[in-house]
Amino acid sequence: MLTKEAAQHVIYEIMKLYPDATPTMRYQNPFQLLMVVILSARATDVSVAKVKDRLFERYPNPQSVVESSPEEIESYIKTVGLYRYMRI
Repeated sequence: MLTKEAAQHVIYEIMKLYPDATPTMRYQNPFQLLMVVILSARATDVSVAKVKDRLFERYPNPQSVVESSPEEIESYIKTVGLYRYMRI
């Protein structure tokens, strides 16, 4: 396993290689970032971008997800590939 210093060195070297890189997904808080990361792991950023605004509006925080049903959540992400495999 890399030490913290070695990991930081790797990150800085990657940043030097890609100085103009910017994230394609926009988010406003850590919860939204987590949501797009989970969805992007199973789908393209393009397909996630199509659903994320409505998803963030309906689910602004973790509690709103907890209070929802899997079926309701699926209705928001069904266009994202392999969404049925995301059930916990």
